[in-house]
Amino acid sequence: MMKLPIAFIQREGSYYVVAVQGLMPETNSFVADDGSWLGDYIPAQYRAHPFLLARNEVGSELLCLQGDVQLFGLDDDGEDFFDKEGEPVAEIKEILQFLNSISLSQKAALRACELLKQESLFTPWKIQLTTDEGERNVEGLFKINEEALSKLSADSLVILRDAGAFGLILLRLINTVRIIYW
Repeated sequence: MMKLPIAFIQREGSYYVVAVQGLMPETNSFVADDGSWLGDYIPAQYRAHPFLLARNEVGSELLCLQGDVQLFGLDDDGEDFFDKEGEPVAEIKEILQFLNSISLSQKAALRACELLKQESLFTPWKIQLTTDEGERNVEGLFKINEEALSKLSADSLVILRDAGAFGLILLRLINTVRIIYW
């Protein structure tokens, strides 16, 4: 069963796969008024919060904290990030491993999206909502152009398959029906 509708967005000439969490500006249909998560599946980036990996100017990955570090307690009662030898403690190693797996998945998705773009498989996803204010068009989301997909050569299909792009294509095609009722 699909947990989150999948779409693509375009930023600075590149396409990215995203989970659609709301169709109105500044809304997230998966977050309750009290801030609690309503979905069964929690996306990996939310599960990793408040940690993230960033790159410095020389390309080294750094473990970073988002938000207020005070949440972790900087007094003597807090948990150490490093052991006496200066190595990350087990919990931090697990966080780093999880963040690295997210990073690898994002890189693979970006490569697949680049190939989908090269094959001209993205098309604007026209979504029209009926709201209290009337009809509203949702813009900025893209989907897979099924007609263009069906016309790809065998060589192009092999390249997409080998890059792992079929997973993105299938996720997007499968949940086209789901988002209509969402």
